[in-house]
Amino acid sequence: MQAIIYAIKKKILVGRLKAISIVAKYTLRQWLFKPLTKIVGLKILAQEDVLAEKDKYQVWEFGFPETVIADEIRESTDEIPQLIHSHTGVINFGKPFVFTVTNAQLVGPAVVGFDEPGNLIAETFPGIGNIKKYLPTRTLLFKSLPRIKVPQLETAYSLVNWRSQNYYHWVTDCLIRLKGLEHYREQTGNKPLLIIQANPLKWQVESLRLLGYEPENCIQWKVPRVEVKHLVVASAQRERRTPSPAACVWLREQMLSHLPAIDSEQNFASRIYISRANAVGRKVANEDEVLAALTPYGFKAYILENLSFADQVRLFSQAEIVVATHGAGLTNMIFGKNLTVIELFDSFLTPDYFLLAKALGFNYKFLTSGKKTQFQYSKKFNAVSVDIAKLQALLTKLLDTSDFWNVTQDRQPVNTIS
Repeated sequence: MQAIIYAIKKKILVGRLKAISIVAKYTLRQWLFKPLTKIVGLKILAQEDVLAEKDKYQVWEFGFPETVIADEIRESTDEIPQLIHSHTGVINFGKPFVFTVTNAQLVGPAVVGFDEPGNLIAETFPGIGNIKKYLPTRTLLFKSLPRIKVPQLETAYSLVNWRSQNYYHWVTDCLIRLKGLEHYREQTGNKPLLIIQANPLKWQVESLRLLGYEPENCIQWKVPRVEVKHLVVASAQRERRTPSPAACVWLREQMLSHLPAIDSEQNFASRIYISRANAVGRKVANEDEVLAALTPYGFKAYILENLSFADQVRLFSQAEIVVATHGAGLTNMIFGKNLTVIELFDSFLTPDYFLLAKALGFNYKFLTSGKKTQFQYSKKFNAVSVDIAKLQALLTKLLDTSDFWNVTQDRQPVNTIS
């Protein structure tokens, strides 16, 4: 038992040190950004620049424009956090597209793309809105080096970015953009080499397999720079931190259609509680009480780290209601249909799962620990205390009335074609 406690404490310490390292890197980048850009120069090839010259970049559009209504959370038992409130409103998506850049180069640990004149290709760098904070300094340094013995590729598509090791961003920034690559393949008959990060994580390999990409068909990024004769780039299918509903639906359908057969019926509960018992932080301090309160309503607890990626898809695809602490496990709501989501907060939050739920047309609720909830990286690992009385009242209201059944049976995504 002591060994287990020691391992958990060590994991938490490593997580906190990593968080401190990230903050230090952000500070260093901002300090070095101005002098480095003066030395190497930096201009942006933005989305509008590409669309203005469709013939030059061989632009292929697909799909349709969309609109998502991220409306206020109604009948909340707690005060709506300002960070969520500030992200409500109408979110418009343009028509997605895929294009090619000739004689491009991919540079640095985040595999940022540059065209032949040296302009940064915005669609290869999610987070372009805060380039000063997030662009790795090594990218600018490698870009400025002479092109001597640089490896060359004929046609390639990069699935690597500075956030691709994060589960949420892997799914919403990387996987959903493969829809653009598939459209390129349909239009041209060409199959670009897929670039993935070095030593991919197990769940990354599993998710790619479900989309038809085997590790042997990919190349791992293990060099500082590569020249690409034809770089294929898909537009970022997100606006204001919100993924495209159509892209999410495409991903869900692809995953479900490629799930491997199982020997026996997997009996997942339809009412699920996602436990962070194995996580670095944001564990539920009174989890035993939470489980005792949820069990009479038919909930079952799951630790997602104990499930394969395919089983996580299966779990959420048949779920009816999900209760979970703020964390990457909620990304899996993409694989669900007609969900009700209850997110638990303490002193740390981001609006990502609220926006994802709204994009998918799901019923979203939340509970806080009663503290002021805001984005505070230093508070990222704080434990969450759940008000049991409020949780029971919310569940009773949701599950013991006909309103819940009407919503779950009839709810449709709120996104519309513009």
